[in-house]
Amino acid sequence: MRDRLNRLEKLGYLDVDNWLAWREVRNRLAPEYPDQPEVRFAALMAAIEAAKALAALYRNWRARLETSPG
Repeated sequence: MRDRLNRLEKLGYLDVDNWLAWREVRNRLAPEYPDQPEVRFAALMAAIEAAKALAALYRNWRARLETSPG
């Protein structure tokens, strides 16, 4: 997977460090923290920020694909 991410980064489609950080956010959401609401809240806030960044990345990809020849 890292090879694919590096290739996409080389082509200018994503930043590998951002992608790995977003995966970490996803992993932090997986466990349950019923007795630690502040941990759950922090994970949700990180997920919201990651979602904004992913939406921007998608818009960038779409714009590049719509304007690319072929």
